[in-house]
Amino acid sequence: MKITAGRIAFHIDFCAPVPSNAMDASFQPSREQLSALLSVSRLLTSSIDLPSLLKLIVTSVTDLLECEASSLFLIDRTGEQLVLRVATGPVRGEIKELRLEIGEGIAGWVAKHRKSLIVNDPKRDPRFLGTVDKATGFQTRSILAVPLMDHDQVVGVLEILNTSKAKQFDQSDLDFLTAFGSYAAVALRNAELLATMRDESQMLKGSVEERYKTLIVESPRMRTVVETLRKAARSNSTVLLLGESGVGKEILARAIHNWSPRASHPFVAVNCVALSDHLLESELFGHEKGAFTGAHQQKKGLLEVGQGGTIFLDEIGEMKPSLQVKLLRVLQDREFDRVGGTQPIKVDVRVIAATNQDLKAAIGDGRFR
Repeated sequence: MKITAGRIAFHIDFCAPVPSNAMDASFQPSREQLSALLSVSRLLTSSIDLPSLLKLIVTSVTDLLECEASSLFLIDRTGEQLVLRVATGPVRGEIKELRLEIGEGIAGWVAKHRKSLIVNDPKRDPRFLGTVDKATGFQTRSILAVPLMDHDQVVGVLEILNTSKAKQFDQSDLDFLTAFGSYAAVALRNAELLATMRDESQMLKGSVEERYKTLIVESPRMRTVVETLRKAARSNSTVLLLGESGVGKEILARAIHNWSPRASHPFVAVNCVALSDHLLESELFGHEKGAFTGAHQQKKGLLEVGQGGTIFLDEIGEMKPSLQVKLLRVLQDREFDRVGGTQPIKVDVRVIAATNQDLKAAIGDGRFR
């Protein structure tokens, strides 16, 4: 099925065969295994809601391979970290967001080397990280992990832990999990593409008129400005727009985003004077559950929401020095911590800022970095 939205077209395979290289050539599934795989493939390809699909993947594989627990990691947009998205087992509710660098831990090794792995004695394996076990009291006795591949790209890692069978994990278990993972990868691609299309649809509704109507200019001076904006849009540089209030700096910021390679990703606008310092910090960087009074659940910040796209910081000259320090880290290292968080989060977002203040004077007074 081919679905087209604006200039964006996706080809979605709702039922795809297992790739020929998805399992060992010697793997001959039994009739029961083949029936189970076909049944699961129908379930996975019929579930297009991403959160529901993630849960279905781990619960299905836990039952099929008779293990105590399972977990699913996905590679984030930067391609530099694995993020634990969902887990089953006795400690699933106790595990907060876990991020691993590519190459870190068993899952990170699998993602880096694009190879499956059987570890029947993890405590003696130097690649094993006991962080979760220490935090939850869970005892990992054996691990089976496979990379989830989509068009020769690793998109995630599926792990199962502690077989309930009398034997340890073996090659037949690994072959079966590899076959299962190939179906899961196709289903994930379909769900993510549909989610992207929904986001694109919402963006197009809100921005199509601005995209084609807002920058109609007549004066030679404004034509020069527009040409400069188009050149800036093609780069990935941070942009600062200077001008009095009401001259249309946000319109120009949207134009830069719409003309840039990031146009298919979100544009997020933030007014730095409309929120208090603490609320602005939470809005930008997000917060962990229990980080402060009223933080009843984890919340992603606008930097994460804008992943892959552009964030527009209006009236940045009003931002307090303590927040400027955290924003500087984003600009330099492309990472930040949520409020109350301890794990750095990688982010790929372009920053466009605007102000009506004299920033040179503010820098001289020590009010702006």
